Amino acid sequence: MNILAVVINYNNASLTRSAVGCLCSQTLRPDILIVDNSSDVLQVMDAGELTAVRVVRTRNRGFGAAVNVGLRIALEKNYDFVWLVNNDTEMPADTLERCLERFQRAGTFSMVSPLLTHSDGEGEHVGSRLHGLMLRSTHVTREEELCESLSWLTAASLFIPAQVIKEVGLFDDSMFFMYWEDADYCARARKAGVKMCIADRCKVLHFGGVTSTLNQEKLFRWHLESFHNFGLKHRIPKLQLYLCILFRWLKWSLAIRKPIRFSLFYRNVDNGAADC
Repeated sequence: MNILAVVINYNNASLTRSAVGCLCSQTLRPDILIVDNSSDVLQVMDAGELTAVRVVRTRNRGFGAAVNVGLRIALEKNYDFVWLVNNDTEMPADTLERCLERFQRAGTFSMVSPLLTHSDGEGEHVGSRLHGLMLRSTHVTREEELCESLSWLTAASLFIPAQVIKEVGLFDDSMFFMYWEDADYCARARKAGVKMCIADRCKVLHFGGVTSTLNQEKLFRWHLESFHNFGLKHRIPKLQLYLCILFRWLKWSLAIRKPIRFSLFYRNVDNGAADC
């Protein structure tokens, strides 16, 4: 059984080294691919570490585009599974083994996430769901909640069989530069009949937001643009969608004490990511 762990790096090679260390210590050892978004991983990792991984350097076109580099390689090399792993995560040695066990119980057409815990003490979860008039986002902690149409597993630690990738396709990197791409992928997977499961016997520590803390305005801009595209793509009523965008824009503009500039006509180019 061939498993490819895909780690995205953007100017955080020290975290990537730590994540690779966790992957190398797994009881069920995956092959490891680092997709380096025009950043620093080769400058930090030493020759011994690099022998344990494959590194592919790409122009920074966002998280989803980098994930797609890994998904394409997995399909080309006939891997059975892809394990998406954020570089800002730490996991016990049996995490992959537990995810595979949960997958085998669920059936071949499913995706699995372990429970995520946060360094700030936030409770356990595997993803989020939208609900209410203002489409509030709250954490999902039970598999029953993943049956709701606007719920998803987070890509911070996501176990995807090749069969699902072949059926659902790649991440949508044309509409999502950063944020909401995992929500979109899960919505598409659900429509294709994919079951979403929780490997609740293992917990992954997710530090969260490490690659996007340097420029809050850009972080909020990406959220707004991607939320807009998600809403249009998945047919959230337009009046409700734009009221929610206005509410978030006001809230976040007040938080940083300046109006956030963003576009509702998204094109995936470098999007200013290089200077964040």
